[in-house]
Amino acid sequence: MNRSESTKQGIARARTCGVVWGRYGAVLAARNKQTAQEFAESMRTLLVDLATEPFSTILLGPRPLARKLNELGVPTRNGGKWYMATVHRLLKRLGPSFKQECNQMRLTKLKKALGPAQTKL
Repeated sequence: MNRSESTKQGIARARTCGVVWGRYGAVLAARNKQTAQEFAESMRTLLVDLATEPFSTILLGPRPLARKLNELGVPTRNGGKWYMATVHRLLKRLGPSFKQECNQMRLTKLKKALGPAQTKL
């Protein structure tokens, strides 16, 4: 009997005894997803501030946000450098509420800048 057949028979015996394969992978995936969501939420206020700076060219794009976060020296969740794809995943985790929050903050800042005479925006 070769190694492949021996391994297959061992796995078959284990399954008949109730062993579930890959169970811990699902636990790790859920834990990683939760910590990524928590990190995204912890970054929300900084990202809103960056995206709503007066005369900001950043707006809501992942590439300019990644550039600005690297300039500021903000580390990623794992302590690395920001890339467009990293910021894109972060913004996706924050969902549509992030854009709504940015738009609301821009409107608030605009009203504040225009003064009380122009508050009917």
